[in-house]
Amino acid sequence: MRLIPLSACVVLTLALLDGTPAGPGAPSREDASIERFLNGRETPLVSAVVRRRLVGATRGGSMTGWLEACTYLEGSAMRYRVVGEGGSGSIRKRALYAALDGEVSARRRDDSARARLDRENYEFLSADGAGEEVHVKLKPRRKDAMLVDGTMVLARGSGDLLRLEGRLVKAPSFWTRQVDVVRTYGRIGGVRVPIAMRSKAKVLVMGASTLDVSYSYLSVNGVPTAGANAADPSGACAGETAVSDARGAAPHHENGVAFHLRRSLDEASAEYEAALRLDAPSPPSAAQRQLVQRLAPRVFTTRSEPFALRDVAAVIHPDIPVIAYHLFWDDDIDFPDDNEPSDHEVVWVRYRPDGSLDRVWTYFHGRILEAGEPALADARAHGGRAAVLVQWGKHGSMPIGWETQMIEAAATETEADFYPVNTPITLERYNRATFEKLATVGARVADHALARQDGWPRTFTGSWADFSRFDRSVDVLGAIRKRGLVLVSRWNSATINQRFLRYNFRPKMEWPIALTETADSGG
Repeated sequence: MRLIPLSACVVLTLALLDGTPAGPGAPSREDASIERFLNGRETPLVSAVVRRRLVGATRGGSMTGWLEACTYLEGSAMRYRVVGEGGSGSIRKRALYAALDGEVSARRRDDSARARLDRENYEFLSADGAGEEVHVKLKPRRKDAMLVDGTMVLARGSGDLLRLEGRLVKAPSFWTRQVDVVRTYGRIGGVRVPIAMRSKAKVLVMGASTLDVSYSYLSVNGVPTAGANAADPSGACAGETAVSDARGAAPHHENGVAFHLRRSLDEASAEYEAALRLDAPSPPSAAQRQLVQRLAPRVFTTRSEPFALRDVAAVIHPDIPVIAYHLFWDDDIDFPDDNEPSDHEVVWVRYRPDGSLDRVWTYFHGRILEAGEPALADARAHGGRAAVLVQWGKHGSMPIGWETQMIEAAATETEADFYPVNTPITLERYNRATFEKLATVGARVADHALARQDGWPRTFTGSWADFSRFDRSVDVLGAIRKRGLVLVSRWNSATINQRFLRYNFRPKMEWPIALTETADSGG
């Protein structure tokens, strides 16, 4: 059943054609209907609540599966909730759920320009047809799985798009040799929307496979449709644009983290996917994105820090005023052998209703350090951006004033022979011991082949003053702006795993304090 997911490529590809206006250009062999279509100004589909029915079949129809889903579109974000399903479990998982997940991802990436019906992507060669329909031959300008070699059917005179039919110009994979599609459009509330789609693929081993999708609209651009009650007689989809099943997602996320910590990555990813299916992340508003940038921490390392900051991701909690800034360093000096090609650290920032900084926490080797007044005063002096000071090679993250913070070291820690354990000591004492160990004994497994292959330093070669001087700035704000890894979600680990990174990381604490405390504080 590994081949069934390929039919989902059709939904991913053609979902991007919905209501997309095309740019003007020089006329060719086209009648007035084509010109009206190409030059017309379409009302974009900004939001919609749609009940969809998806039916998949393979092995000549001997295996079938179906599901009914409520889908909620808001800008480039789409989420869905399954309200009924049956038939083959493999087809449902590998084709139908995959089709919905594929569209969620496609809209988030905003690949629409590659699929648009315009002169950048197609030549419009000939127009014929009888009665009220105009049939226009489409010639793709390049080989792209987003494009169709076939025909678009327009309403004569108005140039309204009625159907698109043909074959994907490029097969989605080696296993899928031919994918034929028919997509039907209509107008609801003046907006052109898809109302049905059928794809048929020839798949090696499995034979003919089909996927049918029908759309019943409850609202378009915030306006309820005339047929909303008939489209959703049970009311399963009504009034749920902003509703997600956070309670149902929680056990999946907890299981995902447990699998992840045991390095069972396939199982972890499956649980994370299930969590986000129930409680999907959403893109930030312009104001939220500005807030993330305005409160981004100022990160400082020592001069001789051997690892680069590879990625920065921000997760905004949807219900409480806290942002998690995730820092992914190239690795940890003590762990070349842990099969994690990154060192994951976190900074949390709580903000007030006016968007100003309120509290800051940093992750430090399994502990949460809260910034005191000196750190907050420094942040206020720098526009609300808190300073975060990062340990050489190990990347434990500390606020200004770290020297006097009290912690307890555990006997299992790498430097346990260099400081008292299970008793309060200052963070300065802890870091001096870390320095002594790294400067004398050196890094754990310093001679590991992977460490040597990449030329990692075996020891810290400077003084204590060098080890505790954090004067090299790292451009966190630039990293956030460059890749734009920002989403609104309750689930940090799942969002990072499913939406941000293609490499493994170690999950850390999701949020720094009890959510009820944050919510009740009024901050």
